[in-house]
Amino acid sequence: VVVTRKAQGGRQSKMTFKFDEVLSSFSTQEDAFSATLQPLIPQVLAGYEATAFAYGQTGTGKTYTMEGSTTSEDVRGLMPRAAAAVLDALSRGKYTDHHVAVSYLEIYNEELTDLLAPMGNQPKLDLLEAGGSRGVFVSGCRSACRRDADQRSEQQVALHLHDESHLPVLMRRRGARDGR
Repeated sequence: VVVTRKAQGGRQSKMTFKFDEVLSSFSTQEDAFSATLQPLIPQVLAGYEATAFAYGQTGTGKTYTMEGSTTSEDVRGLMPRAAAAVLDALSRGKYTDHHVAVSYLEIYNEELTDLLAPMGNQPKLDLLEAGGSRGVFVSGCRSACRRDADQRSEQQVALHLHDESHLPVLMRRRGARDGR
C-alpha cells in the first residue's frame, strides 16, 4: 500500500507499507492464528521471544481475538491456540526437558495489573531494567508453571480472563532438545 500526502510547500511524500496478511470481518479465529502466531511457534521453541499484542479502541474485538471463547474449538482465541501449540510441540518428545512459565498481565492507562493474582490482592507491579542483555521485566508479577505437557489444558495456561483489556501473555520456555 502506498500512501501519498501533501507536505509543506506543496511537496508530496510517499509512504509505503507492506502487509503480511489482511484479515477481513469474515476471517475466523483459525485464520488469525494461522496468519500471525502459528509461524512463530517453532521460533519460540528455538529460544526466540515473540509477542502478540492487541491494540485498539474499546469494542473493536481485542479481547475476542486474543481470548476468544471456551464454548467451542472454533472460537478459541490466539492465546489458547498458541499455548496449546507450544504444549503440544513439547509433548512430542523432541525436547528432553522443558519448563513453561506463564505470566498474565494487563496494561491499562499505564498501570500494570497481575491477572494471575487473586482479585483484591494484586500487588503493585513495577517495570524495571534488568541490566546487561536481560532487558526489561515486571517486578512482582506471578508466574504459573507447567512442567508436564501431558497434564495441559488451555485453562491452566490462560488462567484468568478479563474483559476489554490490553493483555500481554508471557510464555517462557526453558529446556533442552534431544541430541543437543
